[in-house]
Amino acid sequence: MARRTNHLMTGHLKTKMTIIGVFVAIFWMVEILDQFVFDHQLNQYEIISSSLPFGLRWILFAPFLHGSFKDLIVGTIGFVILGLSVMSYKIRHFWIVTIITMIVGGLGIWRFNPYDPHPIGASILIFGYLAFLLFRSLAGAEADSTGQELSLSAFLQPVDERNLLDNFMMHSLTLIFALPGYVLYGLFTIGIYNLFGVPAHIASGFFAGTLAASFFKTKEEP
Repeated sequence: MARRTNHLMTGHLKTKMTIIGVFVAIFWMVEILDQFVFDHQLNQYEIISSSLPFGLRWILFAPFLHGSFKDLIVGTIGFVILGLSVMSYKIRHFWIVTIITMIVGGLGIWRFNPYDPHPIGASILIFGYLAFLLFRSLAGAEADSTGQELSLSAFLQPVDERNLLDNFMMHSLTLIFALPGYVLYGLFTIGIYNLFGVPAHIASGFFAGTLAASFFKTKEEP
């Protein structure tokens, strides 16, 4: 029985690592092609604010585009950590949160982000995952036992012994460090003018992640 359980956990681990690995490989492949083959022309396939219908035609592609390798490195780190943490619930949670964040978050950037000339990158997914983990954990949802070993940030993992206040405080630390970190990074890499687009990424991603968490809460209620 124990051997079967270990085999099941190993299978889940391989599946989840493969999914994350495929996403990361696509991120890097797209950026390498954009930099060295297409001379940065791929970044034209972005979300164009308040433009219909063409502004939304690449809404699902924009998160895979990055302005530079510096953006890509930061995006990769955040995506891997938080993506694996979302998968600590179930694989389907990851897919649904990702799709909801891409669509709903992309719509938010399209509608409320006139300042960023290149609204691209995995940051919207990262903040969507962060919001999902925050609200799911505060709601007391339990992670999938087969995915416990996947969370790279232990404080994002729901734990039965931890009370609601402890959960809130630990998740607040995530916000305290993550949000200013992205803002400071944007200040030194994309410039002050383009930095005005960062709040749109944060707000849109957080709204989409919260919506995804509400979706699962509604589905699981008797």
